[in-house]
Amino acid sequence: MNQPVNVVLDIRQTSNPPTDAAELRALWTQIEQHLNGASLRDAEKVVVPLRDNRTCVLWIQDRLRAPERVDDTTAFSIRGVLEPAMVRHKCTTCSAEGRVTYGPFLCNGCGQGDRLGRVCDEHAVVIEGRMTATCARHRPSCACGAAATFWCNGEICRGRNAFCDRHRVGHPGGADMSYCPDCYRKEFPECAGPGCNSTGSIACEFVVDGKRATCGNAACARHAYRWQIFGPHKRGLGLCPDHARRLKSLEDRQIVFQIVAGTANRRRGQRSEAGRTYIGLPRLTIVRHIFINSRSRKLDMVSIDRMFGELQHDSRTDNAVRRLLQEHEKVRKQDVAVFEGDEERGRELFDKLTAWLRARGRAEVANHISFADYRPRSNLLFVDVEPEYMGRFIGRGGAEKRAASNDLGVRVEVERK
Repeated sequence: MNQPVNVVLDIRQTSNPPTDAAELRALWTQIEQHLNGASLRDAEKVVVPLRDNRTCVLWIQDRLRAPERVDDTTAFSIRGVLEPAMVRHKCTTCSAEGRVTYGPFLCNGCGQGDRLGRVCDEHAVVIEGRMTATCARHRPSCACGAAATFWCNGEICRGRNAFCDRHRVGHPGGADMSYCPDCYRKEFPECAGPGCNSTGSIACEFVVDGKRATCGNAACARHAYRWQIFGPHKRGLGLCPDHARRLKSLEDRQIVFQIVAGTANRRRGQRSEAGRTYIGLPRLTIVRHIFINSRSRKLDMVSIDRMFGELQHDSRTDNAVRRLLQEHEKVRKQDVAVFEGDEERGRELFDKLTAWLRARGRAEVANHISFADYRPRSNLLFVDVEPEYMGRFIGRGGAEKRAASNDLGVRVEVERK
């Protein structure tokens, strides 16, 4: 028996190619009828005409094995079939027009059941801000009804909302990023300073609602005020010009509330233990100076601690604020204990000062001074002196004050109002 001739059947250019085994056998019958009596030794490619003006191609793989003439005894082995490409993902728009085109992009609007629709290169619409496509019919619209041209990736929208060019606001540093008006105002707020056109880079942290909601305004570096409630080497609470001016008009308890609520807001979000230590409430010694600087009020530690305690046990206090005050309670008690010891030592030194004045025949001056403060670290004794007795207490060129300091072993200073 003759060995079969190996061939590859190419039906890529054949209209209505066979789709099952029966149609393939019918096609091969037509090919054998055409090849009968033909010589294949000198042919690498044979174009076979078919019915209805169709053609297919036969590629001969081993011409030397082919017989001189094809007859009924010639056997063929089909080693492969080259078929036309099958478009599995058809463009939905082209299919509606009666065409078959590959759709590499997905369109949510063209979904069919639980499958997303497809869009070809011709019909794909990709707008700025997101690497997704739609067909023209399902192009996203702006809230005003116009066709959208970009997705807003600002803090409010986060890529969920699309807008037209009429509602586009470009990034101030370049045209490659755009925002909707609301996100732009959130990202680049106007400075609250009067007549200032700069961006408000420092948010006002003044709490306005008795809980933890802040002012919402912002100010540039020139008009913002840093309220240094955490000490001189840490970033203080930012205040807009209006609330910076209002500090002096606040009551004592309102000052304490702003300190605690502002600190609680700083602690929002996940933070390391080091970060939580950094934003703890200030010690009572710092709070005391806050009152002096903001309201020209000198309060004792016991009074300040009492206001913190009242806020801690108030039923209206926010839970986060209460937890912060509970953490701070131990430190406050330590500060009060140290203050009371310093206060006692300071008053002893003050009594020695008044005795010293009386011993020098200056009892009238001693009767018109009062204890103000004592700072053991710097060995400073501050006293309040009534204005009409200021000169007599200090002496010419400060001689009397220096003499008291030398004799008592403590530096005596007049508390400035």
